Amino acid sequence: MDLVKEEEVPMRLHSAVEYLLHSHSDQLRSITLSPDPKLHYPLFLDYAELMDVDPPLAHLVFANPTDYLRFFDQAAILAHKRVLKDMALHEKGVEKRFIHVRFNRHFQELGV
Repeated sequence: MDLVKEEEVPMRLHSAVEYLLHSHSDQLRSITLSPDPKLHYPLFLDYAELMDVDPPLAHLVFANPTDYLRFFDQAAILAHKRVLKDMALHEKGVEKRFIHVRFNRHFQELGV
């Protein structure tokens, strides 16, 4: 998936961005405040939490992980850009191009 402007994103991607902003804002803020824009940053998610918040999206991730992990990487970049835009003037956030979502539970452990 190519990166697109947030106003052009499909509804599913928008819901993923909102989920990341709501549930993982501390990680996104930490990534934004990190000074090196060339590093690859992990964003750790809990699959069980995603199942509770957005079951249809969680099922899509489970059914097609290759595409939806890339999809979540794109959502992470869009969420990061929102965090960067909303930072206070005295904070020095740095735009990142490489944020990769990692689910911290194996699907098999969840009995899905």
